[in-house]
Amino acid sequence: KKILEVLLRKTPKKALDLDYLADKTEWFSGADLEALVIEACLEAMRQNKEFVDMDCFEKALKEVKPSLSKELVEKYKEFNKKKVYEKEEISDFFV
Repeated sequence: KKILEVLLRKTPKKALDLDYLADKTEWFSGADLEALVIEACLEAMRQNKEFVDMDCFEKALKEVKPSLSKELVEKYKEFNKKKVYEKEEISDFFV
């Protein structure tokens, strides 16, 4: 939610439910959230609106997908715990 607040701080907006958007974007990275905000702004422009609203975000959510998944996050956590430094171990880990 905080990342969305920062990304939207200078954006004209109307009736946004940031808690709902935060729930819908659980596996979104910061870059994914930025892409979502940009797509919502583009949607507002396509609709000739002077602000971004939930309708713009609903349409943007159909276009922008998260780059992370639960499985990938778990792999990163496991990798971090192992602290693997040798190239062979790293390549074996991701196979």
